[in-house]
Amino acid sequence: MNIADGKKITGTIDSQNVLSTIINLAGNNEITGAITNATTINFNGANIKLDSAVNSTNFVVANDGATAIVTGLMTGDLGYNAAGSVTATGGLAGNINYNDNNGTFTLGAGKTLTGSAISTGGRSGTFVFVGDGTVTENLGIDGAGLTQIIFNGTDVVQGGVDATTLTVNTGANATIAGVTTGSAVYAGAGNLTSTGNFTGGVDFKSKGGTFTLGADSKLTGTVTNGNNATVIALGNGSITGAITGLNTLEFSGGTGTTLNLSDIINTSINSNITNITYTNSTNASGTINVNTDLTAGTVTFNAGNADGGTIIINAPSTIGLVANAANGTIQIKLGGSLTISDPSAGTINEVDIADGTTYTIDAKGNNVNLFQNGEKIVFQGENSELDLINTGTTDGKFTLYANLNPSSINPTTPPDIYGIVRVSSTPNGLTIDNNDATIRTIGQDSTHRLKEFIVDDTEGVFRSTQQCRHGTTLIRHRITLTQLTFTY
Repeated sequence: MNIADGKKITGTIDSQNVLSTIINLAGNNEITGAITNATTINFNGANIKLDSAVNSTNFVVANDGATAIVTGLMTGDLGYNAAGSVTATGGLAGNINYNDNNGTFTLGAGKTLTGSAISTGGRSGTFVFVGDGTVTENLGIDGAGLTQIIFNGTDVVQGGVDATTLTVNTGANATIAGVTTGSAVYAGAGNLTSTGNFTGGVDFKSKGGTFTLGADSKLTGTVTNGNNATVIALGNGSITGAITGLNTLEFSGGTGTTLNLSDIINTSINSNITNITYTNSTNASGTINVNTDLTAGTVTFNAGNADGGTIIINAPSTIGLVANAANGTIQIKLGGSLTISDPSAGTINEVDIADGTTYTIDAKGNNVNLFQNGEKIVFQGENSELDLINTGTTDGKFTLYANLNPSSINPTTPPDIYGIVRVSSTPNGLTIDNNDATIRTIGQDSTHRLKEFIVDDTEGVFRSTQQCRHGTTLIRHRITLTQLTFTY
């Protein structure tokens, strides 16, 4: 059946011979009633409207300029022989193949593609969710991927995704259940959840928005331009690439779960994150394993549980502020180092310093209280180093509420000659003092000594107005150690 350009059929079309019914639509056509039992419907021209349900073994986009809007449910497979467009306002029960043609398929709001969309012969084709929508199978597969998927609503892909670009618009709240290959690009502050592994970058384009990585999943790629954005990791997982300019990384994994920033230690990769947050919960929190150079503005541990999270530092890292620190643990492993430039460093529940690593607290012209509420700084080896420094524009101070002992991972048998303490201040002064009249010790006694006590930048540290004990000034403690070094 050939329907000429500009012609309208008011009524239905029902084929009595389902093996041979071909309907050719030239363009500017409208059919008001249902079409049933067709073999092939060819969309040849523009402005084709089918107002009811359509049932055909095959739908074919035959020309580049072909455009069709189908109001009712389309039942049958849709193939693109050219780069035209089809809008399935009522959904599609069938499969789509772009056949290496850069055509467009638009799924109506609240509707379902019961099937898959692929592009054999080459990566092509755009799939648009105009609003809320569901796809029951895959959008693209390995070797038959799409060019673009556009999310605009509460969209669910129950299979996997393979597309060059996944565009996330404002109002999108999309979920992909399977494995994803492609780059997520945010054109607005929408949300995208990848329940399975995600291979490709996430570029927020400074639009805001949220990317959620499912439990037991990996993001193989970078995170960029996220100054207003959030990445949420739900459990065990990893982010393999650099993270640049991200506002918030939130980890909601419970005890026994680990989020890796890079699967291997790689100091050529940077993670620049304004806020690292453990989800507030009554459940214990998991571990963030930092294998990249980390710069974090604030780390917020889980306030709802005493086991509020652990950070393992395996590469050079800096942290500004630590919130809910009484519930947090930081472990500095070989290859790592950590600098915290805020008095909140003194409130961290426990910091473990591996042998050969350095933990630096910078007073920045403030007073830092140490061990005020039973906090621990654990020297795990003889060359575990704690640096107490002041680079502030005013004098800084460290106040000890308990002895600074060479404690180890086993507090019942603390070792002798464990740990190095270094103090330094430039250009202003630094005081290390007691909180009251009780004299605290740096190094506990003759059998539990620090390995070494080092004073750098002597001009800034030694002031004639300060009290001198054991040949030092500005340090009002008994010091028990095996070596005392001054550098200038």
